[in-house]
Amino acid sequence: MLAQTNIVRVDGQRSVYLPILKQGGNSNTIAIVDGIKARIGDLLDVPKSLVTKVVFDQSVYVKTAIKNLGSEGGIGLVLTALMILIFLGNVRATLAVMLSIPLSALAAFLAIDASGGSINTMVLGGLALAFSRLIDNSGRRSRGRYASARSHPLQLVWRRRREHWNSSLQRFSL
Repeated sequence: MLAQTNIVRVDGQRSVYLPILKQGGNSNTIAIVDGIKARIGDLLDVPKSLVTKVVFDQSVYVKTAIKNLGSEGGIGLVLTALMILIFLGNVRATLAVMLSIPLSALAAFLAIDASGGSINTMVLGGLALAFSRLIDNSGRRSRGRYASARSHPLQLVWRRRREHWNSSLQRFSL
């Protein structure tokens, strides 16, 4: 048995520090932390005086990032819809934008789930960037050729989705 060569203190108390690191790939930070917290109570042969607690929890940052992405996306959606409604005065274009942004978010999350991916900070950063481009494009395209069309709002959504996809592919191919 090896002799202890270091001293760990947590909140001034001598402690045993057991870091648990997730492996790369598609490991889910939130699921791992929740699983560890659930299993801490199942430890065997632990003295009653031992207090277990999580010192550093990476899942807090991921949960905050998910919450922020949702709130910032909602703010962007409302402001874009207000801009289109106030400046263009077109209810159809406003409805089309209000449908296209949530549908794009749903499609992104379904694609991540279908491909076996997980939501981490890199994915959330990419989604924030993509949604900012989508909101920007929605505002620009709404004053374009489909804003005055007599089409059904869902048809406008599908047309705009195709335009966003094609313009995004063209930008990335340069």
